[in-house]
Amino acid sequence: MAKIALLIGVSEYLPEFPALPSAVKDVEAMKEVLGNSEMGGFDEIKVLENSNRQQIEEAIYDLFADRNKDDVLLFYFSGHGVKSREGHLFLATPKTRKGERGIVTPTAVAASVLQSHMNDSFSQRLVVILDCCYSGAFTKGMTAKGDENIDIQGELGGKGRAILMSSSAVQSSFESEGSELSIYTKYLVEGIKTGAADTDNNGKISADELHQYVTEKVHEESPAMTPQFEPVKEGYRIYLASCYQDDPKLQYRRKVQKILRQNNGDIDFLNRFLLEELCKRYGISDEEAKVI
Repeated sequence: MAKIALLIGVSEYLPEFPALPSAVKDVEAMKEVLGNSEMGGFDEIKVLENSNRQQIEEAIYDLFADRNKDDVLLFYFSGHGVKSREGHLFLATPKTRKGERGIVTPTAVAASVLQSHMNDSFSQRLVVILDCCYSGAFTKGMTAKGDENIDIQGELGGKGRAILMSSSAVQSSFESEGSELSIYTKYLVEGIKTGAADTDNNGKISADELHQYVTEKVHEESPAMTPQFEPVKEGYRIYLASCYQDDPKLQYRRKVQKILRQNNGDIDFLNRFLLEELCKRYGISDEEAKVI
């Protein structure tokens, strides 16, 4: 079994689309955790930053071609998601432009291209992560990353697939002022890097566990966003990463999460004292505890 990923980030656009400085940084952050042998453990990672349509489509072909059934294949995109007049999803490139009747489709990558190559692949472990949205709303301090309603299941659904999306079809996905990464990718990376996304404590992080963790964290920071997850048949339990079970910081984080769940998000005096004792036992500094 091989684990192979294609990570695409598009930050630079023509004037009709706002720039997304975080997109290429999202890709670098994802590469770091997926390529770490103790985390993602991916055997091969290809990165494309601000690439044109042909480069992206060739890379998509290479990702899915000549694979085995048990290979884990991951496609990640951070950038603008747009749709055609007919309502089909497209991933915007640096040369994507709009005409009088909407997007000029030859300048963008159609989701149907991605779906076609997925359908032709022998792999039954396919994961798609889209950090883009489908609403044109803009909020002060944030830049929306998408267009209007898209039927993701209809566009990308199929056997053995898990599709993770940064927001619903009618919401916006944001990059925040003061943060190098988009909100969604920031917590994807955090969930893998810290091991906190291993919600069943089995030492492995599946696509659905990662979605669950990211959703909770995104809601805390941006309640307007609702990340979506579309498991398709076998796609529900595709494992993407591993974590070190005996890591003191992970044990401390899990204890904090358990206390918060049991006390409706509060930490009372007794539990705060307990956590301070755990910090001493695990050698966790006050600063590290605050970050957790």
